[in-house]
Amino acid sequence: MRKYNFNHIQNITGNLKLSEFIVISVMNILKLITTNFKNTLAFSLILFLVFGIINVNAQPPKIKSNKTPLNTIPANSSNSNNVELYPGTFQGAEIFYKQTNEHEVEIFLSKYFHCETLAIDSFENVNVFETIANVPAQAVKLKLFEVTEKIPTNNISCISIDKSCVKKLSYSGKVNIMNPMFGGYDVTWGMCCWDNQTIKNMEGMQESKKQGLALQIHIPDLRGGEMNSSPIYINDPILTSCRGQLLSINNSATDIDKDSLVFEITGIDNYTTESPNKTIPDPELIMGQFQQKSFATNKPPFKKVTYRKSYSATKPLGSVKQLSMNTKTGEIQLKADSIGDFLIGVSVKEIRNKKELGTYQRVYKLKVVE
Repeated sequence: MRKYNFNHIQNITGNLKLSEFIVISVMNILKLITTNFKNTLAFSLILFLVFGIINVNAQPPKIKSNKTPLNTIPANSSNSNNVELYPGTFQGAEIFYKQTNEHEVEIFLSKYFHCETLAIDSFENVNVFETIANVPAQAVKLKLFEVTEKIPTNNISCISIDKSCVKKLSYSGKVNIMNPMFGGYDVTWGMCCWDNQTIKNMEGMQESKKQGLALQIHIPDLRGGEMNSSPIYINDPILTSCRGQLLSINNSATDIDKDSLVFEITGIDNYTTESPNKTIPDPELIMGQFQQKSFATNKPPFKKVTYRKSYSATKPLGSVKQLSMNTKTGEIQLKADSIGDFLIGVSVKEIRNKKELGTYQRVYKLKVVE
């Protein structure tokens, strides 16, 4: 069998133009076919070399993809090379706070996704308003400090375990309240926009009517050394359920101040796009891409999202039989009759000495599958 010197073929291209080399190569191939047609291996090798040289710059390089394992991801991870990108559909959020001393509170924001999502914002923006006084907002940057992935303890029978996995992005930042204000402070965060076309219980998306999310917490005016921290939900939300399957979901919360807690299913505030505060930049992505956009929102009150016919804030699945809550414990009874995505808002109200200190809402999108 004839052996071919591939180095010689490469060297002659240095003395000839590429077009001349191609012509000579084609002629040699034809000659080879007519003189030694049985030598198909030689023919294949030469043909491969010729067209390989012609198309060497035509094909983009392929990059291998690596998926993030199901574990805790360090918040300072910034390497986005060789990572398979997912669109990063936002599934829900909640905001709460902890008072660290008489003049300082730490704001916490939790954002929820399905675990296959790799879209991670490195920080989030919130605005702090004096509740009564009409003063410019104080913009605060919340930094990402933890990313966790958890499998719900509930048995969701119709899907695999990994498909029910919930990813939580946790952010925090401190706010100075050195000068206690009569009426206290309001902290707000917002996102625009929900994918209304796929959410079954919301009005459809229109250019003139985009529906988003606004979350707010109230820091009460507590003087005389009295302090307060908001309740914290014990478990992450359940983002997936099966049609016809009964689930008992632990939606309870704890309060370090031992205040009384009242739970309820509530309406959802809609993000307002009128003159948002822009004193701090938009969030930066650590990896991947993110479809929705979060903002530091305006001063409350906010308008509520609008529901489709037969749905409401207290009946997000269409009836109380499909979704109900124990107001004392926060336990949710869920048994959906139809498949689709449903937007749900649940709240916990904090009461001390018969006085309401604040209401803290969790909003999330529930996917019901067959």
